[in-house]
Amino acid sequence: MSEKEIKLSIIIVSYHAIDFLKLTLFSVAKALENVNGEVLLVDNSNDTQLQKSVSTLFPFVKIIATSTNLGFAKANNKALKIASGDVALLLNPDTIVAEDTFIKMINHFKNHNTGGLGARMIDGSGNFLPESKRNFPTLSSSVLKILKFHRLFPNLLSFYSYYANHLPSDKAGIVEILSGAFLAMPRKKDGSLPLFDEAYFMYGEDIDLSVQLRKEFGNNYYHPDITIIHFKGQSTPKNRNILWHFYHSMWLFYRKYIKSSRSIFTTALVWLSVRCVYSFKAMATLISKPKANNSNIDPKTVALISDNQNLVNKLRQHFPDINLYTHVANKQNEPIIIFDPHCISNYEMINFMSNYNYQYGFINNDYSSLIICPVKGVKGNVIAL
Repeated sequence: MSEKEIKLSIIIVSYHAIDFLKLTLFSVAKALENVNGEVLLVDNSNDTQLQKSVSTLFPFVKIIATSTNLGFAKANNKALKIASGDVALLLNPDTIVAEDTFIKMINHFKNHNTGGLGARMIDGSGNFLPESKRNFPTLSSSVLKILKFHRLFPNLLSFYSYYANHLPSDKAGIVEILSGAFLAMPRKKDGSLPLFDEAYFMYGEDIDLSVQLRKEFGNNYYHPDITIIHFKGQSTPKNRNILWHFYHSMWLFYRKYIKSSRSIFTTALVWLSVRCVYSFKAMATLISKPKANNSNIDPKTVALISDNQNLVNKLRQHFPDINLYTHVANKQNEPIIIFDPHCISNYEMINFMSNYNYQYGFINNDYSSLIICPVKGVKGNVIAL
């Protein structure tokens, strides 16, 4: 059976952030060249300008517009119910996949009886994202995670139980929980695709789905040979409403999977704790100043990997002394490296970033914008070109 014979449905839920979405769709288009696939885009922002841009640049994408923000679970379900693929891939709109990502993924499903399949994810600076593979969130591991004890005591393995650290990031294996930023899954025995629990608006729904996939198929699998870039949170505003959904999802999960094995006193304490932590965090958002969206780049130490002189001229408006290179090798000493997608493949770019944690810039294939994500937890800088 060839890759062409297995149909793949790629489902993306967007909410504004068109420049990041274009990075994702350009990479998806390349990875689909030798794969029989469809792309379903659910636009939760109902952004007509975004939809027009996608229709023009990516005519193969089927756009599903919503009149209101349905949240992550409902929006994905809307697409999953009409998807025609043998395998569905849930993909975030702030990701970049390599050219061979989908072929590797399909080959895995051809050769293994797998429920969910997850990838090794790195952020915009090349750092491994531990949420690529997680354990079932027990009450104790969740508390330790919220209190940041896993950072304060990194050498105590018991504090690492939230993440699947028993499995090295470069080793393939069975894990309990995968990330919804990249989660592939096959059809069930009844012919339908697995669906999210729509009680979750956003956050926690991928954990819940991972549990359901294990029940349906027996296991979930972490595949480090599939590495993607996940910029994280580029279309998610940081406000009290989002905080509420984050902490409320913890309560929903506890009530569904853990409550029955705990006492009334423990359940009351969990309920109170979730609301107290939310209230504290919500108050903090009101009094704290947002992080400045400042790349802090020294324009004399920027390396552009390209052979396009017109692009160099455009970038010199922002970085007067930019250095031009046609190969990425041996440029590790540069504080920031900007990739021209017409000069380097996504596979080469992701491989380089996996080995060197530096600041990187990403130019969209249509040369319309440059994206730089220099600081963890800060939204990326989008520079119009």
